[in-house]
Amino acid sequence: MALRSNLPRRTLWLCSILLALPSSLKPYAEATLILNPLLEQDSSPSYLNLLSDALLDLTESLELWNLSGMGDRVHKMSTSMENYHSIALHPKFLWEQFIQTQFPWWLLAPDYFSHWIGKTIPQADRASKGIVVPIRTSSDVRDAGRLIRILRKLHNSPISIELALPHRTQGKIASHLKPLLSDPSVHILDLNLHYTPTFLDSLPSEASLASLALLASSFEEIILLSPDTILLTPPEYLFEQQYDAEADLVFFHDRALPRKGSYSRCDWIANIIAAGSHNPSAALQSSSFWEDDLWQQANEGLVYANKRALPTVLSIAFSVWMNTPEIWEGVVGGHIEAKKTLWLAAELSNVPYHFASSAYASLIGASSEHRTEGQKGFQNHVCGQQTIHFDARGEPVWMGGGLDISHAVTRQARLTHVVFQKEDTGAIPWEDQGNGFWCSGDKGTLLHNVGLDLVIERIKDLMEGMDDLHHR
Repeated sequence: MALRSNLPRRTLWLCSILLALPSSLKPYAEATLILNPLLEQDSSPSYLNLLSDALLDLTESLELWNLSGMGDRVHKMSTSMENYHSIALHPKFLWEQFIQTQFPWWLLAPDYFSHWIGKTIPQADRASKGIVVPIRTSSDVRDAGRLIRILRKLHNSPISIELALPHRTQGKIASHLKPLLSDPSVHILDLNLHYTPTFLDSLPSEASLASLALLASSFEEIILLSPDTILLTPPEYLFEQQYDAEADLVFFHDRALPRKGSYSRCDWIANIIAAGSHNPSAALQSSSFWEDDLWQQANEGLVYANKRALPTVLSIAFSVWMNTPEIWEGVVGGHIEAKKTLWLAAELSNVPYHFASSAYASLIGASSEHRTEGQKGFQNHVCGQQTIHFDARGEPVWMGGGLDISHAVTRQARLTHVVFQKEDTGAIPWEDQGNGFWCSGDKGTLLHNVGLDLVIERIKDLMEGMDDLHHR
């Protein structure tokens, strides 16, 4: 390949890097295809720097503990790919090498690249928008059945739904799944088709199925729901009104719980960020979690993701990587729950994300005079295992924790009061009673007074007979 003598020094430097790379990083023909368009036009040197940086970065090894280094690598790769795509260049060899060295367990990464180049995700005759629900146990199937009935009967939503689970789990709960699959818009998302079997078998028992499900989903725009999430608004509203003009990754805040003893999760995250190349995001710096040293930040009960955006997809893959045995057992586990890695990966890879509201989760439960048998708690306190989440306009969007009294008591709880968590109020005075059951010293507000009583009763009516179909 003849190079023009008047090429800028940076371009000549890039050419020498590409031509000197080992064959595992660059087939010569593909490098030529990338370089020729650059050498025939006045391309911005910044693009060349991005590509050369990304290539060199892949040749360097990372220390196991270096979460910030991996976050920087993911950010650099997504930025390089996005910039080159904007000038109609397709650095396929760069993508392939990145996947091979960083995420070799992601079987369908080549398919994602091909469809990203075409600005679409493989659909398999599915809708472009849908809901994904990770399934681990027969109890999850029961909760998912409740969720589907609420979608169909309360919200009259025909939205497509994927139930994500490994193949080995399907056999164990096949009889429980059968009633759900009678709905033609409910499909199994078999994770074994998306990840290597040895990888799935090696994952810790607490690994995040949410991250695996998001990365594997066939939908372009996704609402990830935990099985025990209760939607209080139609999903179509969330897609069309809540998020379309927003970031490609949207979370809701979790409970504003104080840190546990002397250990600060914020300090752990701050130390990771300090070792990297970017500052804490605006979403993190403005949060009560950061300012008040709280224990929880993002709740995974409802997450919106736009997989048309490559940075978002690589951030999700980064989250899956955090759940691999070496990283989980040696670096992440013990500091943060596996299901929280989805938010942490977005923060560390500098992916634009935001929270649907700055307010943290509110408590919904029953006061002492309204409790049913099995609902414990203090006198004049509102207690329960359910949280309720509002959007920026103060509208209720979803409940977390299902409808049972607690994880240990599976009868339906009576829900009469909500204890609102106001914005910027720091840690909340909630008492942990065990089994996911909480009490607040605040007397709360009657659901009737905030217009929630009728929808809660309607949801409970819809649940009649459900347990006969989906046994634990």
